[in-house]
Amino acid sequence: MSSAPVPATDDAVIHGLNYPPDFLSSLPVLLPRPAPHTPIRALSASQFASIHRIATTSHAPDHVLFPFLHGLEGDNEQQNAFFSVTSDAPVIPPRFRGLIWVACEEDDTPSSDDESDVIASDDSDDEAGSDVGDMGHSFELDMDMDIDADLDLDHNHGQEAPGSPPSTSPSPAPIDPTCDAPDSDGAPHMHPVKCRAPRIYTNTALARDRSASSSTSSSSSSFQSLSMPSPSTPATSLDLDSPPPSCIPLGPPSPEPKPRVAPLIAFGFKPRDLLQINSDGNAEFVHLKVPDGISLRNFEIQLPIYATLSDIVVHSRRGATRAAFALAEKFKQAVEARAASRIPYHVFVLDATPAEFRTKLSHLLVGPHTINLAQREKDEMRELTRASEIITIHSPDQHDKLADNQPWTPGLGQVFLGNVNDVPFLPGDPSGRNIDLLDSSGNSPADGMGYDVCIECRLRAPRPTLGLLLSAQEHLMELERRWQVSGGKGPRPPPNAAAIVYLPFPLLPVAEEMTLFLEFLETLLKPNKQRGFGRPAKILVWSSDGYTESSVLALSLIMSVRGMTLPEAYLELQVTKKRSFFVYESDVRLLKTVEGRLARDRYAKVPSPRRFLSGPARTNSVVNSSAMSASYDETVNSPIVSMRRPRASTSPLLPSLVDDHQVWFDDPRFDGSFPSRVLPFLYLGNLNHAANVYMLHALGITHVVSVGECALIPPDSSTGTASTPSAAKTPSFQRRGSLYIEEREGRIKVLDIKGVCDDGIDTLEPQLAPICEWIDRAREQGGKVLVHCRVGVSRSATVTIAYVMKYLGISLVEAYLIVRSRRLSVLIQPNMRLLYNLCGWEVKLAHDRAAGDTERLRTELARCVNWPYLAREVHLLNEKYLHI
Repeated sequence: MSSAPVPATDDAVIHGLNYPPDFLSSLPVLLPRPAPHTPIRALSASQFASIHRIATTSHAPDHVLFPFLHGLEGDNEQQNAFFSVTSDAPVIPPRFRGLIWVACEEDDTPSSDDESDVIASDDSDDEAGSDVGDMGHSFELDMDMDIDADLDLDHNHGQEAPGSPPSTSPSPAPIDPTCDAPDSDGAPHMHPVKCRAPRIYTNTALARDRSASSSTSSSSSSFQSLSMPSPSTPATSLDLDSPPPSCIPLGPPSPEPKPRVAPLIAFGFKPRDLLQINSDGNAEFVHLKVPDGISLRNFEIQLPIYATLSDIVVHSRRGATRAAFALAEKFKQAVEARAASRIPYHVFVLDATPAEFRTKLSHLLVGPHTINLAQREKDEMRELTRASEIITIHSPDQHDKLADNQPWTPGLGQVFLGNVNDVPFLPGDPSGRNIDLLDSSGNSPADGMGYDVCIECRLRAPRPTLGLLLSAQEHLMELERRWQVSGGKGPRPPPNAAAIVYLPFPLLPVAEEMTLFLEFLETLLKPNKQRGFGRPAKILVWSSDGYTESSVLALSLIMSVRGMTLPEAYLELQVTKKRSFFVYESDVRLLKTVEGRLARDRYAKVPSPRRFLSGPARTNSVVNSSAMSASYDETVNSPIVSMRRPRASTSPLLPSLVDDHQVWFDDPRFDGSFPSRVLPFLYLGNLNHAANVYMLHALGITHVVSVGECALIPPDSSTGTASTPSAAKTPSFQRRGSLYIEEREGRIKVLDIKGVCDDGIDTLEPQLAPICEWIDRAREQGGKVLVHCRVGVSRSATVTIAYVMKYLGISLVEAYLIVRSRRLSVLIQPNMRLLYNLCGWEVKLAHDRAAGDTERLRTELARCVNWPYLAREVHLLNEKYLHI
C-alpha cells in the first residue's frame, strides 16, 4: 500500500468554514444555550449567501477529512485495520466545519389555509381575534404530523401527540404503489421510490381558546419556557407568551398569496436524511452503519458522517416559521449529543421572505444549474447512441459522389444503429386497419428517419424463423406494388409507422440463424432493379441502450455487406463511422464463427440457392415458391474483395505487419472492445489497452497517460520485437509490440504518473493540473490521448473527468455523467478520496474562469455541489449496479 505524505497542520486550525470576526456575535439569538453549547441564531438571506460562498470556496485538503470519511467511527474492524486504526485508541474527528442546509418539512406541500406561523414583529393580532389563535397547540400537532413522522417514529407513528386535541385533518390520500413520481424530497433519482401520501396541514386547532395554551402546567405539552433555560433543559421547548428580549417575537401571518410556491435552495437535504428519534423521544443524528468488509466507495455513509462535522442551516420557503424553529431545536439537540471532543458546531434558522429568496438567493435556488443526475445520465446515453448511419449501399453512379456517414438518403439502401428512442412512434390505429400504408406519418425523413424495417436486439428475443422473414419480405413487396399501382414516381416513400416491419433478434443466436438473417437483410439492401423492386430498404438496428445487445448484429452486417474481416469491421464502426460500441468476450466467439462462414462463402465463389426474392415476384398474397427457388441475383451474391485499411498515418515507421489488423485483434490482451471514446481525441481504457500498441496505432492514438500503472515494460528479447523487420516473420503471438519500444522510438508519447494507488490513501489533487495541461498540448498538436490505469474506472476516470471539466467548461456533475455514459458497459467508480479531489478541482476551475469577476464567480460557484450531496447522488446512481 502506498501512502501519500500528510502535511503537518496546526492543531488550532479549523478547516472548511471559518466565519469573519464578530460575525456570530452579530446574529440574533433565537434560543440561548448554556456554555459550552452555542445558541440557535437567525441568518438573513445576505448572510447565508456569504457563508455559503465561504464554505464552497474553502475546500479542505483531502488529508484533513480522509480516512475519517471512510467510516472510522463505525464498528467495521476490517475497515479500521485497513487504515491502521486500532480499537484501543479513540478516533479523533478532524478539525473541520462544513455547512449543510436543511429544508423544513412543511415545504413538501404548501398549506391550504395556514399562513400564521411566521416569526415576525408581534402577536397583537392574536388578541384581536385573528385566525392566529392557539399557536402552541397547532404547532404541537404540526410537529407530530410533519417532523417526527418523517423521522420514522416507531413508538408514536400514526398516533396523536400526547395531550393534544384530536386532529380534524382529512385522511391522507391513499398511496399509489405503482406511482413512478419523484420522492417527496423533490429530487428524483434513477430509481423511482414508492410515493408518499401528500401531507395534510390544518389550522383547526388555532381557533381554540387562548386560555388553553396558558395552562401549560396542567398540560402534557412538551413546550416549556425558553426564557430561562437551564443546563438540564432539553432544547425542545418554546414558550409563546414570554419570549426573551434577544429573541425575534411572533407576529402576524405573511401576506403572500396562496398557494405559496417559493423555490428551495439547491443541493440541500430533508430532516429524515439526517435525524432520527431515539426511544427517549430525543433527536439524534442517524446512526452510522459502515458496511461489512473493506470498501473505498462507501458513498451512502457520507451524509451522516459529514452532518456531524457541519453547521446546520434550517430554511423554509415561508421564512423563519415556527416549524423551522422547532426543527432547528431538534438539530441542536442532536449536535449537543455529539459535542464531546469536537469543535463547537452551530445551528441557524434562515430568516428570509419568498421575495428575498428570489432576489438575494436566486443563484442558489433550484434552477437550470440543478441537475437530476438519473435523468441526465439517461439523456447523455441516448444522445451518445442516437441513430446514425453505419452502412450505405452506393449505386455505381453514386459511389464516388457520396461520402461516409451519410444521413437518410433517398434511393439508397442504408442501415442505422440506434436506441429505443429512435423507433418510430405508432400514430392512430396501431392495428393498421384504418391507415394508409404509404402515408409516412410518424416515419418521414422530416421527423428524423424513414425506416422500412426495425430490428430489436435483446437477450431473450424470439428467434427469426424463415417463415417470419418471408412474411416480412411479402409485406415490403406489397408496399412496392401499392406504390406502383398508385402511379407514384421515383423511389417509394417511407411507410406509415404502423406499416413498418418490426423484427426481433436474440443477443446470441446460433451461427446458422445469423447467416440466414444477414442474407435476408442484404437482399433488402440490394434489390434487383431489373425485377421491379424499386427502393432499397432503410433498416434500423436498435437495442434499449443502443450498444449492448445490438453491436453483434451491427458488426456482422458490416462484415457481410462490406466484405470485411472482423477486425476491419471493428475499425469501420469505431473509426470511420465514429460509432462507439461494446462487445463482450463471449460475443467475440460468435463473431469469429460468422466471419469464418462469410469468408468461406465469399471465397468459394459458389452461389447457394437464394431463399429470398430480389424483387416483387408475387402478384397476390400467395407466395410464388417456384419463382422463389429459381430467383437469384448475381449482383447481390457476388464475392466482395476484402477492404484493407491503410497503415495508420501517425506511425509511418512501423513495420508492414501493422497492415495486418489481425495482429492486434488476436492479441491475448484484447478483450473484445476498444477503450472508451470520451471526446473525439480522448480515450479512457485499461492497462491491456495501453499495452496493445498496434491497436493504439489503428485507432490513431499518439499519446498515453498512465495513472499509477506503468505500461513501459521492456519486451522480452527472446520473443523478438515489432520494431525490427524480422519481427514480421515471427508468429503473431511473439510480435505483440511494446509501448516501451514505441515510446523510445518516438511514435507514442507517454506520461507516466507514478505512486498513485487505488487504495483510498493516495491522492491525485496536486497532479490534476499538470496532467490536464499535458493532454491539452497533445490535443493542440493534433494527437489522440489514451488515459488508463489498471481497470479504467477509478484513477484514470478521475483524470478524464478533470480534463472534461476544464476543456468543456462544465460542472463536476456534468463531466462525471458524460464520462460515465461514454464508458458504456464499464461502470466508472473513482474512490471517495479521488472524487473529493474533483470537488476541489471544480472550485479551482471556477476561480480560474471567473478571473476576479465577483458576479461570474458567484454564477460558477452556484454549480458546485457539496460533498455530501454528490456522494448521496452517486450512491443512488450506483444502487442498481452495486451491492456493497
